[in-house]
Amino acid sequence: MTFKALLLSVAMLSPEQIREDESLLARIMYHEARGEGYSGMIAVGIVIKNRVMSDRFPNTIREVIKQPHQFEPVSRGLLNHKPVEHDAWDMARQAAKDVLQSDSVEMMDGALFFHSTSISPSWDMQQLSHVTDINEHRFYAYK
Repeated sequence: MTFKALLLSVAMLSPEQIREDESLLARIMYHEARGEGYSGMIAVGIVIKNRVMSDRFPNTIREVIKQPHQFEPVSRGLLNHKPVEHDAWDMARQAAKDVLQSDSVEMMDGALFFHSTSISPSWDMQQLSHVTDINEHRFYAYK
């Protein structure tokens, strides 16, 4: 069963809501990882997907992305800005489709968090284990 089919059946989302979620997922992937290439965008999408599947986070893409203080582009009001890097936007839209069409429910060892390697987050790192680095992003899961 694809993640998209799972959302339709479990979250009871309409096909229109799924299309809206796909667009929102593409926008967050674009704003979080447009300089990280396809693999970086997919990784961000997988974190969101893993959060939807986790009992520690909301159970829809929209709720996960819009959850306060979770994603900088949301906090800064960037999600409604028109993408200016067209190649990166096309890549983000394809990456969002690919994440939603994936038949794997959990990927990247359950990564639920990420940050740019250029910053030191204020998170309680004792609860987290480092999963991987992809380009300029570092990914973590709960221990």
